[in-house]
Amino acid sequence: MKSNDIRPFIPVKELAVSKAFYEALGFISDDANEDMSVISNGTCTFFLYKLLK
Repeated sequence: MKSNDIRPFIPVKELAVSKAFYEALGFISDDANEDMSVISNGTCTFFLYKLLK
């Protein structure tokens, strides 16, 4: 099996706050849906997803 990318999923309590944090560091966010965003800076990409209680 070959893989081109490995992208971690990072659980967060508050998605909007976490997205704003990474955007302030220069990352670009793209909402996958209301509970998950793709965060990227060109060389590093990962997913933030909202923890469900």
